[in-house]
Amino acid sequence: MATVRWLNTDTGETKWGADDLYREGDSSWVPVCRIKMPNGGVRENTMESFYTWIDSNFAMIRLDSTKSVGMVTMNGVTMDVAQKELFYNVLSRYEYLMAEPSFPVINVFYKPSPIQEWPEREMWLEAKKTDDDTTDETSEGGEGNNPKPSNRKPRINPFKKPKKGKGKPVPGPGPGPSDDPPPFPGPEPFLDDISDDTPISEYMDTQPSPDGIPMPDSDGKLPGQGKGTPQEQAAKQKGMEDAMKAKAEQKAKMEQGAQKAKEGKDAAQDAAGTGGESGGQPGEGAGGEPGDGGEPGESGEPGESGTGDSDGDDGSGGESSSEKSDDLGECAEAARDAVDGARQCCENADSESQKDCDMAEQAKQDAQDALDAYKEAVSQAEQNDELSSGEAEAQKTKADALKDAVDAMQPGEPTSATGMAAQEAEAHNEAAQESANEGETLESVDEAMAAKEAADRCDEKANPRDSQDQANARRADEAAAEALETALEEVQDSEDYDGGLESILQENLEEVEQRMSDRDKCMETAEESKKSSEQSKANESEGENAKQDALEAANLAEQAFEEQNPSDDAHREAVSEAIEEALEAIENLPYEDEETEDAKDRLERLQQKQEVNDTMANEKWGIWNLDERSWVEVVGGKPLQFDDAQEARDWLNARGGMI
Repeated sequence: MATVRWLNTDTGETKWGADDLYREGDSSWVPVCRIKMPNGGVRENTMESFYTWIDSNFAMIRLDSTKSVGMVTMNGVTMDVAQKELFYNVLSRYEYLMAEPSFPVINVFYKPSPIQEWPEREMWLEAKKTDDDTTDETSEGGEGNNPKPSNRKPRINPFKKPKKGKGKPVPGPGPGPSDDPPPFPGPEPFLDDISDDTPISEYMDTQPSPDGIPMPDSDGKLPGQGKGTPQEQAAKQKGMEDAMKAKAEQKAKMEQGAQKAKEGKDAAQDAAGTGGESGGQPGEGAGGEPGDGGEPGESGEPGESGTGDSDGDDGSGGESSSEKSDDLGECAEAARDAVDGARQCCENADSESQKDCDMAEQAKQDAQDALDAYKEAVSQAEQNDELSSGEAEAQKTKADALKDAVDAMQPGEPTSATGMAAQEAEAHNEAAQESANEGETLESVDEAMAAKEAADRCDEKANPRDSQDQANARRADEAAAEALETALEEVQDSEDYDGGLESILQENLEEVEQRMSDRDKCMETAEESKKSSEQSKANESEGENAKQDALEAANLAEQAFEEQNPSDDAHREAVSEAIEEALEAIENLPYEDEETEDAKDRLERLQQKQEVNDTMANEKWGIWNLDERSWVEVVGGKPLQFDDAQEARDWLNARGGMI
C-alpha cells in the first residue's frame, strides 16, 4: 500500500496517509497531485503553491489570505491581455481551485467539497518508504511520480505559523504571511547580550545588520554558505557583502557629518570673532577681532548657495567690498555647512545607540552654535553701520528659522530636503515682510528673490509620489508668491520707481503662480464641480436646469479625477469630495433618464477607482525574514519599507533571495 499526500479543501490541512484512506467524492479530503506549469516546472495542486506563484508573477496592491488557507484575495490587480491569459491558464491547471473576478479584486478559493472527480492516480504525490517528510516542494524540474529521498526540510505554509523545532525556510519576498507578521513597525531587534549603549561599530561582528542581513561569524563565514546551488551561494554572499559595505559607508557618513558640523562651527566663530563663546565650549574657536562683519551679498547667508555678491547696496549708494563683508559672507557659508553636516550626521545615526545619538546631538549643537555666531556677526555689522536695522533683522529671522529646523532633526530619521527648502522659503518671506515694513525696498526684493530660489529647489526635489513632498512644495510656492507680491508693491510705491525691477518681479511671480496652478489644477476643477453640484441642488425644482448643472458637475468631477496626482493627499481629498457631491446632485434629481443613469454609473466607477488610489497611496511593502520571524529593519529598528511590491522584490533579489 502506497503513502500519498492528502489535502482538505475545507481547512487547507495536508497530511500523509494510505492511498485508500478516503474515497472519491465522499469527503473534503482529496489527493495532492502534481501539475505542470507553462514554463515546464512542477508544482503541487494546493492553495499555498498558487499563492507563491501569483505573488511572484503579478504586481498588486495587496495579497491577502482571508479564510485560513482556503482563500486568497488579490486587491488592486493590474493585468494586460497577456497576463490575464497566463493567469487563467495556470488557474485551470490547479484542478481544486476556482476564481471569481470583480476587478480590481480577484477572489481565489477551493472548489466546494466534496470534489467528485479526482486527478489520475499516476499524478498523485506519493512518498517512498525511505522518505519521512519529503513533500513536492513545487520543484521546477521533477520527473516521474515519486519524489527522491531528501534531507530537505518541509516548506512552510505561508498562512500558518511553523511549529517550534521545525526547520527554517528560505526567506520569502513581499509583506510575508498575512496572519503572522505583526503590523509595522514590527518587533524590536534581538540583540543577544548587547546593551542599548552599544553603537553599530562595536557589534557589527556579532549582530545581524539593522537591515536584516546577517554578518560573518568568527571564522569569516556568512550564514548560509555551503547551502543551495553555486549561483545561489554567490548571490547570497554578494548581497551580504554589499550590506556590510553599505553599513560601513553609513557609519562613515555619520562621522563625516559630525566632523563637518564641528568644522563649520569653528569657521563661523572664527569669521565672526566669537571663538569659544558659543555653546559653552571655550577655546574651540580660532578667535578673531570683535566687531568683524559686513554687508552680505544675496547668497552670503545661511541656507543659500553661491559665493555672494560683493557689490551689495544698502539703499544709500554706499559700496561694501571690505574684508568685513567677506568675513560675514564666510560666516554665513560656514554656518550653512554646519547645518548640512548636522543633517548628514543625524540621518545616518542609529537611534538605538546612545553613542550615535550623542554624536548626533553634538552635531546639532555645533550647527546651533554656528548660527548663533552668524547672528552675532550680523549684530556687530549693524552696530558698525554696515547693515541697516531692517537688513539685520531679516538675517536673524532666517538664522532662527534654520535653528528651528536643526532642532527638529532626529537621530536615524532622514531630514526632508523639501521640508528644509520650504522652511527656507518661509524664512525669506518673513524677512521680505520685515524689510518692507522697515521701508527697505531693495532688501525686500532680495529676500523675495531668495524665497523664489528656495521654492524652485523645493519643487525640483519634490517626489511626485510623496504626498509630504508635494505639501512642502505647495508651502514653498505660497511663501515665494507672498514675498514677491510684497516686494512688487514696495517697488511700485517707491519714489525711485524702477520699471526694470518691477518687470523682473512680475515675471517671477507669474512663474510661481503658473506652477501652483499646474500642480493643483485638479483642485480648481474639483471646486468648479462642487459649485455646479450646489447649483443643481438649489435649482432642484426647475427640472432641466438642475439636470444640466448635475451633468456638468459629473463631467468636471471626471476631469478632476484624470488631472489629479493620486499620491497627493490633498488632490485625492478634493476629487473625492467633488465625486461625492456630484453623485448626490444626480441622485437628487426629480427624474432619471439615460443621461443621468450614465452619469451616475460613471461617478460610481470613479468612486471605486478612487478607493484603489487611496489604498495605493497608503500601502507600504516590507520584507518578512522567515528565519528571524521579524520584519527586515533599517537603522533605528524601523522596518525597511517600499512603495510597491516590485521594489521589494528587486531589493530581495539583489541579496540572493529567491522568489
